[in-house]
Amino acid sequence: MLLRIISLYVINPEFREGIGLSIVLVATPILSFGVYTGYRHLGVIDSHIWRAYFIAFPLLLLLFSLFIALDLITIFVANNLPDETLLAGLSLLFLLWSAAIALGGFVSVLLLSTMRIAPLGNTMVQLLSNLRGQKSGQALNATTMKRINVRLGILFCLGGGIFILGDIVGRVVINLHTDHHILGLFSGYLSIPGFLLLIRARRYFQVSADSLLSVDKRKPILFLRSFEDDEEPNYENLAKTLLDFSLETRLSNHFTFYGPFIAIGSPRESIPQVGAARVKLSDSEWQPRVMSWISEASLIIMYSGSTYWVNWELVKVIEIERAPNLILMIPEFKNWGPRTWSQEVDIRIEYMKHIFKNTRWNASLTRLQDIQDVRALLFDSDGSLSVIRSRPRNRDAYHLAALIAHYLKLN
Repeated sequence: MLLRIISLYVINPEFREGIGLSIVLVATPILSFGVYTGYRHLGVIDSHIWRAYFIAFPLLLLLFSLFIALDLITIFVANNLPDETLLAGLSLLFLLWSAAIALGGFVSVLLLSTMRIAPLGNTMVQLLSNLRGQKSGQALNATTMKRINVRLGILFCLGGGIFILGDIVGRVVINLHTDHHILGLFSGYLSIPGFLLLIRARRYFQVSADSLLSVDKRKPILFLRSFEDDEEPNYENLAKTLLDFSLETRLSNHFTFYGPFIAIGSPRESIPQVGAARVKLSDSEWQPRVMSWISEASLIIMYSGSTYWVNWELVKVIEIERAPNLILMIPEFKNWGPRTWSQEVDIRIEYMKHIFKNTRWNASLTRLQDIQDVRALLFDSDGSLSVIRSRPRNRDAYHLAALIAHYLKLN
């Protein structure tokens, strides 16, 4: 909508004066603020950010209401012109849908800001404020660290930017010349390779775990998972994937403020995934390194798994008495049907119960119910469990479960 309004201002003289100019002057800053608020804050759960949404959603609702009124006037005036009436009617349906989303978004943020987490006795705002107050300083400035390949990353960025710019120019040209059918076929698709190149570029700007640990002397926060749980780009929504690549990137963005967030890199990848700082090790190197990190880590974030080696890591965490420092999460599964998703959770929980069978947490785990709602588990020193549950299975639910678990650990 923002691109269309700007292009109409550029190519249509009627939008440079009178009512058209007024629409441009009102709509452009509101839509720009909406775009900034939405895209800038993808993948972040922070009560400070909600303030921007309390401004953006009402402004968008006001703007869409204005457009709806203009469409109704057009329909009333052009009742003898079928084409204009049809276009105005289709536009009206789209605007009503958009207004409903803006209203729903405002109500959702309002409910979120007042939500109380009953077992903890505080609100979501208080919990997030507590976490923010316990940060050990700003995330480390990594500008001086060696990255995977900065030059190649810049090259991919330039290529991606060219494709996306070409897509934007194509949309403007189509608005100006509706007879450009060939260009119309490509418009909207040029951005796909553009976002793919930008996503690839992000991976080249990653720093290695060794270089991070050489500079950041805080105790590490270790991320353990099966390599099979590493997430790939979401091709259905590449624009969002660029800014919110995976649950791991969200965890990295949070835990980096509390210590170097590190992991072992998959041997199958030449370029590391975006998220935790990784190091690639040989078969003879990785086990001693993992054992050393498990012993040193202030916190261990782990995805429950069903493969041999990730469960070997969980066994070692228990053996060296590091379970009280563990946040064990059910990973965010992608592209699973409801039945397969349920089966996958059952399998991982059963593996976990088997590993903890001869420990002081066995009794608590045998009483664990409603396992489909489990998102994270904490293992208290006295053998009891803290369980974070959620009915929704979206990424925000997993992300919020990790934040609540971290709050419990810090307090």
